[in-house]
Amino acid sequence: MNAALTFGTKRNFTFKTIVNEFFAYIKNPLYISENIEMSKSEKFQYIFKVLLCELALLPVLVPIIYLTKDLTGAKSFGFEDTWSMYGFLVIGAPIVEEAIFRGALIYNRWSVSFIVSVLLGTIVYLTKVNELITLHIGFVYLACIILFPVFYIVTKPFNDVFKALWAKNFKYIFHIIAISFGLVHLTNYTGISNYLFALPLVTSQIISGYVLGFVRMKLGFGYGVALHSAWNFIAGFGLLVVLLAKIF
Repeated sequence: MNAALTFGTKRNFTFKTIVNEFFAYIKNPLYISENIEMSKSEKFQYIFKVLLCELALLPVLVPIIYLTKDLTGAKSFGFEDTWSMYGFLVIGAPIVEEAIFRGALIYNRWSVSFIVSVLLGTIVYLTKVNELITLHIGFVYLACIILFPVFYIVTKPFNDVFKALWAKNFKYIFHIIAISFGLVHLTNYTGISNYLFALPLVTSQIISGYVLGFVRMKLGFGYGVALHSAWNFIAGFGLLVVLLAKIF
């Protein structure tokens, strides 16, 4: 499928239009480039309304999360009350997560090589390859990141093949990435007694995985980062209040 195809250029950005576009896209994800005819102001208006749509789900999602935490014994991972942590939450995490997850939606050797290196590091760390060896997660990721240019060079002869496979199987890639984004956030919790029953804990992140993928494909990578950052700003508002209280 040709990646040069683009979304429609409707200017009527009502909530109904946005919701209909979203569901139409996730039912049939297409390997298409972002809308280049929308102005920057229109794109920011669009993601603002997308953010409001996500916030409208909170009255449903929050009770599900608290009920699931009670059923599974899960506890939210504690974050340090520091400005550096808040900065990472609002700026660093959106950039890193979007680069890893949404960066792979449109095939290029740089992003895929980076993702492969990160996944390899995760697999090595979780399996520890040899249980007799204690591996520090920082060392594991550093070693795999060093291999990043190796992956880039090795994939060069197969670039056209991978690009064609990406376009052909994009709908599966889109769903896998969206769901994986949600599942990764189970690491935000500790003490989970049953991971299957704990899946509702990341309902919000799975939905966000689909929303951010949709925004990335429709509007572009930077707008996905902006939406992600805005969501984390709201999610971390309690931390911001604590930090401001220390000052005043």
